Amino acid sequence: MSTLKKVAGATSLVMLCTFLSKIFGFLRESFMATGFGTSINADSYFMANAIPMMLFTIIASALGTALVPIFTDALMQQSKSNMYKLANNVLNTVMVMTTLLIGLGVLLAPQLVSLIAIGFEGEKLALTIRLTRVLFFMTVFILASNIFSAMLYALNKFTMPSIAPIFFNIVIIVYIAFFAKSFGIEGLAVATVIAAVMQAIIQYPSLYRNGYRYQPYMNLKDPLLRKMGLLVLPVLLGSTMQQITVLIDRIMASQLIEGSISALNYANRINTLAIGLFGSSLVLVIYPYLSRFATENNMSQIKQTLKMSVNLISLIMMPITVGFVVLRTPIVKLLFERGEFGAEATFMTATALMFYAIGLTPIIIRDVLSRIFYSLKDTKTPMINGLIGVVVNVVLILMLSNSMSYAGLALAASLSYIFTMITLGWHLRKKIGNLGITGMVISFVKALAASIIMGIIVYLLYGYLGSDNQVSFMRQALILFLTIGVGAASYFTICFLLKYEEMNFVIDLVKKKLKPKAE
Repeated sequence: MSTLKKVAGATSLVMLCTFLSKIFGFLRESFMATGFGTSINADSYFMANAIPMMLFTIIASALGTALVPIFTDALMQQSKSNMYKLANNVLNTVMVMTTLLIGLGVLLAPQLVSLIAIGFEGEKLALTIRLTRVLFFMTVFILASNIFSAMLYALNKFTMPSIAPIFFNIVIIVYIAFFAKSFGIEGLAVATVIAAVMQAIIQYPSLYRNGYRYQPYMNLKDPLLRKMGLLVLPVLLGSTMQQITVLIDRIMASQLIEGSISALNYANRINTLAIGLFGSSLVLVIYPYLSRFATENNMSQIKQTLKMSVNLISLIMMPITVGFVVLRTPIVKLLFERGEFGAEATFMTATALMFYAIGLTPIIIRDVLSRIFYSLKDTKTPMINGLIGVVVNVVLILMLSNSMSYAGLALAASLSYIFTMITLGWHLRKKIGNLGITGMVISFVKALAASIIMGIIVYLLYGYLGSDNQVSFMRQALILFLTIGVGAASYFTICFLLKYEEMNFVIDLVKKKLKPKAE
């Protein structure tokens, strides 16, 4: 229960920070659209930004994932100072290697741009090359930011890594609002590099308060550094598999009816928003705890954390899944239906959202299972599982796309998530023994039953309130939010009556948050 309280409290804080980050991200896109629209300048910037990000984001993610258990080991088995010494070694090694890669990127920018931006030519091509050369410099700070975040996670400090992306967005917004007219799109590239710098250094004061001091120390013979390299490679390959899956989806969708790619893209945005707000927040918080328990060889605590996580995921994500299925059309209509986005686009996107929603709970549980393997220093099993998932996804796409068109691609993704969740759980059971699956299944069934009842209530209520399609945007929003509010209240009431194990804790947590400070 102590761990549950810590995890739930930290998760709620990370969710809030993530929500704020999403808002600032949306504001950044809005300012970008207002300042540069869909001009040649905007096309060149987005393409130039995509090239280094495509090359380094996967590396940064893999590095951050592998470092948390390594740092936790150093912290638990040795000391905080040893962890910081290792962190400086990793940071300096990565910075040297990245600087060399940046040099190559700047030198080979014309070839990279010509290879990826096939249709660009003339001034548009030249501008993209210039912007790419500038934007390559942000990569070293993105990697540094991930290393700082991994250190803070190992220390169970979650606030600064969660709000760092907000500062990235703020720098871009300020530039577009006050300086874009004077310095144009090339100034935006420089501002993006400054934003990456800000995202990294904003985390340093928190590390400094916890005793970290940067030192120019580098030792390539450090066994922990080599161990990190061995852990990073499978994670890197696994992340690459995910990108390959996205690419295959887009290739298959391009051969289907017009609008398929857009429908899948917009539906996936809604889906990933739900995953990012809760799923990613929970996974981020529990990972350092899992690494700590693995270092202590405390398998019972790992199993308890898994049970707690799966039950919380079921409690939160099942009603969201059913809500997306029942309210898919009004949600898409409210978010996107305006201008060129008409009723047909709403129908296609809503259909894709319904099938994507089926995979919401499995993909988050799969991520939790992957983190358990990572905390146990086993990065190969999730990588192999990811490879199998790609194969399963491709087979399902070939089976379903002919009969279901673009909806088959969304369903194939969800079914592959279910498959990989089950297989990864099976491998974990073989590795650490009984996981208490029966209790998790009972909690899942309770959440599903409550969600279905909630879905019926929501369907009837929205049908009564929102049957007129000619109502204004504000009235649409009010009806939808009212329906969601009633649905949420009914769902949690039903869960309470069903004695859902985590409900009492959630209620106590809310009471604590609402309790006046004076008391």
